Amino acid sequence: MNKPRIRKIYKQVLALIAIPFLLTGCGQKSECEMQQDHVHKYIHNTNKGRVETYINDEHMIYGNFVWQEEYMNINKDDLMFYKAKRDLFYGPDNWTFLYKLMASKKDYLEYYYEYTTDDYISSTDEDGNENGYWTTTTHTGWTTNPKDINNTGKIRVCHHRFYGYDIVYDCKTKTYGRVQGPLKDDVRDFMKDYPYFEEDCVKVVKKEHKVNKKDLTTVKPQDFNDFKGPDLLNTELEGKQL
Repeated sequence: MNKPRIRKIYKQVLALIAIPFLLTGCGQKSECEMQQDHVHKYIHNTNKGRVETYINDEHMIYGNFVWQEEYMNINKDDLMFYKAKRDLFYGPDNWTFLYKLMASKKDYLEYYYEYTTDDYISSTDEDGNENGYWTTTTHTGWTTNPKDINNTGKIRVCHHRFYGYDIVYDCKTKTYGRVQGPLKDDVRDFMKDYPYFEEDCVKVVKKEHKVNKKDLTTVKPQDFNDFKGPDLLNTELEGKQL
């Protein structure tokens, strides 16, 4: 659980994927007085279940996580590892959360709108004389409202994919860094190689279509068969790559 994996990589590659850790503890610190290197368990209770992780920190609140008395002794090398994975949690220990996260991310549609307005542009010169002219401005964008009167009939299917991280060790620099994995429909398809996650480990991919405007209120994402979702019928962690 939460053990670092030693992997030799090139220094110039690590320099690109090692990222600064912007998430910092704040507020009241715990009263832990242990001198030996250790990490405490932190918990975040979400509407998708509990997320547990070990963090090298002593603040009572770290981001969304709450400090627990439970701890794990570590050595100096492990300490570097836990600093690198600081705001990440270990996927296999938090499978319930990840499953519910996948189940909550449904495909949805966005609708392209376009309309024009006639706008009067005025200005005053140094002599106080007002000058102005009329101009036509085109406004475009995407909305989730299928009944917007300015919808054009162009739509796009929005689909969620997931990603994880691996924590790798550079033997030359003797430092750890993160490598982000590929986007996949099911976290079990990559969890063996990229087992560490942040809570918002989701990205949206999109594909455009053109339909008749009168069908905008009845068309559904599944009508297009663009994407394959996660295997939600299988609620078990086993059976993929683990």
